[in-house]
Amino acid sequence: MIAQVDYLSQRLLDAAPEQLKGIRNALIRSGRRLHKALGRAGRRPAGRGAALRAAVAPGRLRRRGRTLAEGRALRHPLTCWLRSKRTPSHYTIFLDLLRPVRGELLVGLAAVFRDRERSESDRTWATTVLSAYAGDRPEVLTDLLMDAGNKPFAVLFSGVLSHRDRALPLLNDTVSTPLESKKTDDEKEALAKRQANAAVALLRLGQSDRVWPLLRHSPDPRVRSYLIHGLGPLGAEPGPLVERLEQERTYRSGGR
Repeated sequence: MIAQVDYLSQRLLDAAPEQLKGIRNALIRSGRRLHKALGRAGRRPAGRGAALRAAVAPGRLRRRGRTLAEGRALRHPLTCWLRSKRTPSHYTIFLDLLRPVRGELLVGLAAVFRDRERSESDRTWATTVLSAYAGDRPEVLTDLLMDAGNKPFAVLFSGVLSHRDRALPLLNDTVSTPLESKKTDDEKEALAKRQANAAVALLRLGQSDRVWPLLRHSPDPRVRSYLIHGLGPLGAEPGPLVERLEQERTYRSGGR
Protein backbone atom coordinates (compact mmCIF):
# COMPACT_ATOMS: atom_id res chain seq x y z
CA MET A 1 0.00 0.00 0.00
CA ILE A 2 2.76 2.45 0.95
CA ALA A 3 4.65 1.72 -2.26
CA GLN A 4 1.48 2.29 -4.28
CA VAL A 5 0.85 5.62 -2.51
CA ASP A 6 4.45 6.69 -3.14
CA TYR A 7 4.14 5.85 -6.82
CA LEU A 8 0.78 7.57 -7.31
CA SER A 9 1.96 10.63 -5.35
CA GLN A 10 4.91 11.04 -7.69
CA ARG A 11 2.60 10.58 -10.66
CA LEU A 12 0.28 13.25 -9.21
CA LEU A 13 3.11 15.79 -9.39
CA ASP A 14 4.00 15.22 -13.03
CA ALA A 15 0.88 13.73 -14.64
CA ALA A 16 -0.92 15.31 -17.55
CA PRO A 17 -3.85 17.45 -16.36
CA GLU A 18 -6.33 15.00 -17.92
CA GLN A 19 -4.99 12.23 -15.64
CA LEU A 20 -5.12 14.15 -12.36
CA LYS A 21 -8.70 13.42 -11.39
CA GLY A 22 -8.24 9.66 -11.69
CA ILE A 23 -5.00 9.72 -9.68
CA ARG A 24 -6.54 11.95 -7.03
CA ASN A 25 -9.52 9.66 -6.67
CA ALA A 26 -7.24 6.64 -6.29
CA LEU A 27 -5.44 8.43 -3.45
CA ILE A 28 -8.47 9.81 -1.68
CA ARG A 29 -8.46 7.24 1.13
CA SER A 30 -4.76 7.36 1.81
CA GLY A 31 -5.00 10.25 4.30
CA ARG A 32 -1.81 11.03 6.18
CA ARG A 33 0.12 8.48 4.18
CA LEU A 34 -0.53 10.69 1.15
CA HIS A 35 0.74 13.77 2.96
CA LYS A 36 3.99 12.00 3.83
CA ALA A 37 4.27 10.60 0.33
CA LEU A 38 3.78 14.03 -1.21
CA GLY A 39 6.59 15.29 1.00
CA ARG A 40 8.90 12.56 -0.27
CA ALA A 41 7.77 13.08 -3.87
CA GLY A 42 8.32 16.83 -3.56
CA ARG A 43 12.01 16.24 -2.88
CA ARG A 44 12.41 14.44 -6.20
CA PRO A 45 12.47 16.01 -9.68
CA ALA A 46 8.91 16.63 -10.82
CA GLY A 47 7.20 17.96 -13.89
CA ARG A 48 6.39 21.61 -14.52
CA GLY A 49 3.54 22.80 -12.35
CA ALA A 50 4.14 20.29 -9.53
CA ALA A 51 2.91 22.76 -6.90
CA LEU A 52 -0.32 23.25 -8.81
CA ARG A 53 -0.85 19.50 -9.05
CA ALA A 54 -0.02 18.95 -5.39
CA ALA A 55 -2.71 21.46 -4.46
CA VAL A 56 -5.29 19.16 -6.03
CA ALA A 57 -4.88 16.47 -3.36
CA PRO A 58 -5.24 18.40 -0.07
CA GLY A 59 -8.46 20.13 -1.09
CA ARG A 60 -10.27 16.87 -1.76
CA LEU A 61 -8.95 15.36 1.45
CA ARG A 62 -10.11 18.37 3.46
CA ARG A 63 -13.63 17.88 2.16
CA ARG A 64 -13.54 14.45 3.83
CA GLY A 65 -12.74 16.10 7.16
CA ARG A 66 -8.99 15.49 7.12
CA THR A 67 -6.48 17.97 8.55
CA LEU A 68 -3.31 18.36 6.51
CA ALA A 69 -0.44 20.84 6.47
CA GLU A 70 -1.29 22.45 3.13
CA GLY A 71 0.95 25.50 3.09
CA ARG A 72 3.76 23.85 1.14
CA ALA A 73 1.44 22.45 -1.50
CA LEU A 74 -0.39 25.74 -2.00
CA ARG A 75 2.68 27.98 -2.05
CA HIS A 76 3.06 28.40 -5.80
CA PRO A 77 -0.03 26.93 -7.53
CA LEU A 78 -1.29 30.26 -8.83
CA THR A 79 1.99 31.01 -10.56
CA CYS A 80 1.90 27.62 -12.25
CA TRP A 81 -1.75 27.95 -13.19
CA LEU A 82 -1.05 31.39 -14.63
CA ARG A 83 1.61 29.91 -16.90
CA SER A 84 -0.69 27.16 -18.15
CA LYS A 85 -3.87 29.24 -18.54
CA ARG A 86 -3.46 29.56 -22.28
CA THR A 87 -4.55 25.92 -22.70
CA PRO A 88 -8.35 26.19 -22.38
CA SER A 89 -8.91 22.51 -21.62
CA HIS A 90 -6.35 22.63 -18.80
CA TYR A 91 -7.98 25.76 -17.39
CA THR A 92 -11.33 23.97 -17.12
CA ILE A 93 -9.74 20.93 -15.46
CA PHE A 94 -7.90 22.94 -12.81
CA LEU A 95 -10.88 25.21 -12.22
CA ASP A 96 -12.82 22.13 -11.13
CA LEU A 97 -10.02 20.34 -9.28
CA LEU A 98 -8.94 23.38 -7.26
CA ARG A 99 -12.44 24.47 -6.27
CA PRO A 100 -12.15 22.83 -2.81
CA VAL A 101 -9.16 25.08 -2.01
CA ARG A 102 -10.61 28.22 -3.58
CA GLY A 103 -10.62 30.00 -0.22
CA GLU A 104 -6.81 29.87 -0.08
CA LEU A 105 -6.54 30.97 -3.70
CA LEU A 106 -8.86 33.99 -3.59
CA VAL A 107 -6.27 36.29 -1.97
CA GLY A 108 -3.67 35.50 -4.63
CA LEU A 109 -6.22 35.84 -7.43
CA ALA A 110 -7.33 39.22 -6.08
CA ALA A 111 -3.69 40.37 -6.01
CA VAL A 112 -3.30 39.48 -9.71
CA PHE A 113 -6.62 41.19 -10.46
CA ARG A 114 -5.50 44.46 -8.81
CA ASP A 115 -1.91 44.48 -10.07
CA ARG A 116 -1.74 47.16 -12.77
CA GLU A 117 1.70 45.92 -13.76
CA ARG A 118 0.26 42.59 -14.90
CA SER A 119 -0.68 42.00 -18.51
CA GLU A 120 -4.30 42.43 -19.54
CA SER A 121 -4.56 38.70 -20.26
CA ASP A 122 -3.36 37.82 -16.74
CA ARG A 123 -5.87 40.16 -15.13
CA THR A 124 -8.68 38.94 -17.39
CA TRP A 125 -7.84 35.38 -16.39
CA ALA A 126 -7.91 36.33 -12.70
CA THR A 127 -11.28 38.05 -13.16
CA THR A 128 -12.76 34.96 -14.78
CA VAL A 129 -11.55 32.64 -12.03
CA LEU A 130 -12.64 35.05 -9.29
CA SER A 131 -16.13 35.31 -10.74
CA ALA A 132 -16.35 31.51 -10.68
CA TYR A 133 -14.83 30.95 -7.24
CA ALA A 134 -16.47 33.89 -5.44
CA GLY A 135 -19.90 33.50 -7.02
CA ASP A 136 -21.43 32.72 -3.63
CA ARG A 137 -19.42 35.37 -1.77
CA PRO A 138 -21.05 38.72 -2.60
CA GLU A 139 -18.81 40.60 -0.15
CA VAL A 140 -15.75 39.50 -2.13
CA LEU A 141 -17.34 40.21 -5.51
CA THR A 142 -18.57 43.65 -4.44
CA ASP A 143 -15.18 44.63 -3.06
CA LEU A 144 -13.51 43.58 -6.31
CA LEU A 145 -16.16 45.36 -8.39
CA MET A 146 -15.24 48.67 -6.79
CA ASP A 147 -11.65 48.28 -8.00
CA ALA A 148 -12.53 46.94 -11.45
CA GLY A 149 -11.84 48.45 -14.84
CA ASN A 150 -14.42 48.52 -17.60
CA LYS A 151 -14.31 44.90 -18.80
CA PRO A 152 -13.85 43.26 -15.37
CA PHE A 153 -16.70 45.40 -14.04
CA ALA A 154 -19.08 43.84 -16.56
CA VAL A 155 -18.00 40.31 -15.60
CA LEU A 156 -18.25 40.88 -11.84
CA PHE A 157 -21.48 42.88 -11.93
CA SER A 158 -23.52 39.86 -12.99
CA GLY A 159 -22.46 38.11 -9.78
CA VAL A 160 -23.21 41.18 -7.67
CA LEU A 161 -26.62 41.46 -9.30
CA SER A 162 -27.43 37.92 -8.17
CA HIS A 163 -26.81 38.98 -4.55
CA ARG A 164 -28.32 42.46 -4.75
CA ASP A 165 -29.58 42.67 -1.16
CA ARG A 166 -26.20 41.73 0.31
CA ALA A 167 -24.24 43.98 -2.04
CA LEU A 168 -26.26 47.16 -1.49
CA PRO A 169 -25.07 47.86 2.09
CA LEU A 170 -21.44 47.53 1.01
CA LEU A 171 -21.90 49.88 -1.94
CA ASN A 172 -23.81 52.39 0.19
CA ASP A 173 -21.14 52.36 2.89
CA THR A 174 -18.49 53.14 0.29
CA VAL A 175 -20.28 56.09 -1.32
CA SER A 176 -21.10 57.46 2.16
CA THR A 177 -17.47 57.55 3.31
CA PRO A 178 -16.12 61.14 3.21
CA LEU A 179 -12.91 61.60 1.27
CA GLU A 180 -11.74 63.74 4.18
CA SER A 181 -11.66 60.63 6.35
CA LYS A 182 -8.57 59.47 4.44
CA LYS A 183 -5.21 60.87 5.51
CA THR A 184 -3.13 60.75 2.34
CA ASP A 185 -3.84 61.91 -1.17
CA ASP A 186 -3.25 58.40 -2.50
CA GLU A 187 -5.87 57.04 -0.12
CA LYS A 188 -8.34 59.71 -1.22
CA GLU A 189 -7.64 58.92 -4.86
CA ALA A 190 -8.26 55.22 -4.31
CA LEU A 191 -11.50 55.90 -2.43
CA ALA A 192 -12.71 58.29 -5.13
CA LYS A 193 -12.28 55.60 -7.80
CA ARG A 194 -14.05 53.03 -5.64
CA GLN A 195 -16.90 55.46 -4.97
CA ALA A 196 -17.36 56.10 -8.68
CA ASN A 197 -17.58 52.35 -9.37
CA ALA A 198 -19.92 51.87 -6.43
CA ALA A 199 -22.12 54.70 -7.68
CA VAL A 200 -22.45 53.15 -11.15
CA ALA A 201 -23.31 49.81 -9.55
CA LEU A 202 -25.98 51.50 -7.41
CA LEU A 203 -27.39 53.23 -10.46
CA ARG A 204 -27.61 49.93 -12.31
CA LEU A 205 -29.25 48.36 -9.26
CA GLY A 206 -32.00 50.98 -9.25
CA GLN A 207 -30.61 53.06 -6.38
CA SER A 208 -30.25 56.34 -8.27
CA ASP A 209 -31.05 58.53 -5.25
CA ARG A 210 -27.71 57.59 -3.71
CA VAL A 211 -25.86 58.68 -6.86
CA TRP A 212 -27.05 62.26 -7.41
CA PRO A 213 -25.19 63.79 -4.43
CA LEU A 214 -21.93 62.55 -5.97
CA LEU A 215 -22.65 64.51 -9.16
CA ARG A 216 -22.84 67.84 -7.35
CA HIS A 217 -19.97 70.32 -7.47
CA SER A 218 -17.70 70.02 -4.44
CA PRO A 219 -14.31 71.34 -3.29
CA ASP A 220 -12.78 67.97 -4.23
CA PRO A 221 -14.06 67.05 -7.72
CA ARG A 222 -12.42 63.64 -7.99
CA VAL A 223 -15.45 61.45 -7.36
CA ARG A 224 -17.66 63.51 -9.67
CA SER A 225 -15.03 63.41 -12.42
CA TYR A 226 -14.45 59.65 -12.18
CA LEU A 227 -18.19 59.03 -12.08
CA ILE A 228 -18.98 61.15 -15.14
CA HIS A 229 -16.24 59.44 -17.14
CA GLY A 230 -17.27 55.97 -15.92
CA LEU A 231 -21.02 56.06 -16.48
CA GLY A 232 -20.93 54.97 -20.11
CA PRO A 233 -17.98 52.54 -20.06
CA LEU A 234 -19.30 50.80 -16.92
CA GLY A 235 -22.70 50.20 -18.46
CA ALA A 236 -25.00 52.77 -16.84
CA GLU A 237 -28.24 53.26 -18.75
CA PRO A 238 -28.94 56.88 -19.79
CA GLY A 239 -32.67 56.68 -18.94
CA PRO A 240 -32.46 57.41 -15.18
CA LEU A 241 -30.00 60.24 -15.83
CA VAL A 242 -32.25 61.90 -18.41
CA GLU A 243 -35.28 61.48 -16.16
CA ARG A 244 -33.49 63.04 -13.20
CA LEU A 245 -32.24 65.92 -15.35
CA GLU A 246 -35.80 66.66 -16.46
CA GLN A 247 -36.96 66.61 -12.84
CA GLU A 248 -34.24 69.07 -11.87
CA ARG A 249 -35.15 71.40 -14.74
CA THR A 250 -38.83 71.28 -13.79
CA TYR A 251 -38.02 71.98 -10.14
CA ARG A 252 -35.75 74.92 -10.97
CA SER A 253 -38.29 76.45 -13.31
CA GLY A 254 -40.93 76.36 -10.59
CA GLY A 255 -42.94 73.55 -12.18
CA ARG A 256 -43.63 75.47 -15.37
